[in-house]
Amino acid sequence: MDDVIPTTTTSLAPDAEQGIIPEPNSGRPPEDAGDRGGALQFLVLGLIVVALAGGVTMVVRESRRNLARTRSQALTSPTGPTGPAGSAGDGRR
Repeated sequence: MDDVIPTTTTSLAPDAEQGIIPEPNSGRPPEDAGDRGGALQFLVLGLIVVALAGGVTMVVRESRRNLARTRSQALTSPTGPTGPAGSAGDGRR
């Protein structure tokens, strides 16, 4: 057998020379909807913003309803919201 050691050459890819973080404006414009900065990426961002806004709206609305319900019960109850003085109430709402 021949004791020939194969030699290999390593060449750097063009993108490997710039490092991990690309320079500003060194990329390419989006060609497909799924590319960075494409239409699908903006659609996903919009859906996330709408979902978060909807969640915050629902939390604020429910807290206002509960606050109004608690206040109306306190005004209509002859003993107040916690029951007679010295008791913790019956726990019903």
